[in-house]
Amino acid sequence: MEYGHALETILETSVELKADITLVGKKTTYKGTGLILSSIASFMENSVLFVPEQTRTSIEKIMVPIDFTEASLTALKAAAQFAAKSNAQITAQHVFELPAQFFPLTTPTEELADKARKVLRTKADKLISQSELKDQTIEYVFSLSEGRKLSEVVRHEALQQMADMIVLGSKGKNPTSALFRGTVVEKLVQSDFSVPLFIIKDRKRMRGLLNFFQKAES
Repeated sequence: MEYGHALETILETSVELKADITLVGKKTTYKGTGLILSSIASFMENSVLFVPEQTRTSIEKIMVPIDFTEASLTALKAAAQFAAKSNAQITAQHVFELPAQFFPLTTPTEELADKARKVLRTKADKLISQSELKDQTIEYVFSLSEGRKLSEVVRHEALQQMADMIVLGSKGKNPTSALFRGTVVEKLVQSDFSVPLFIIKDRKRMRGLLNFFQKAES
């Protein structure tokens, strides 16, 4: 089946079934399937769970990349639901950079990074305290990017944590950001490591975006 027809069939079937979640099997190593996987991640209106072929059967550690947006909170809530059923530990990861004005450095990088982590910890605590997650035990990791791509930092931390799942919220006030072009989701979907990736989507926003494209094509 050609790529375009396969993608269209998957999208249409998901809509017809009014699916809440689409599960997609993913080979750890593959050729030629990266485009369709990325397109499913981009255009599917419901949430998508990518399950690699070597996925562990138990869920003990869940990692949630956060950026303090509403999408982050939604992803944390979804992770909490998984954790409630499996008694899993949730780790929230935020990737940050040091502002350009700190360079050339007059203070050691690690000292500046530690100060930034304290500020970010306060911000994360505030996010959690304002939600129904305030009684949920969540560990934090604040990762300095050091010039690395966001997807690389997330992937590295997931491997370090031996995470059994990554939960990521569909983000962005701009609807086109849901396309994930060149962003962390697309890179993680195409990555060859065996950690399931659960993308939580705002169904109404994605449906509006799909309707826009359908009208544009007609």
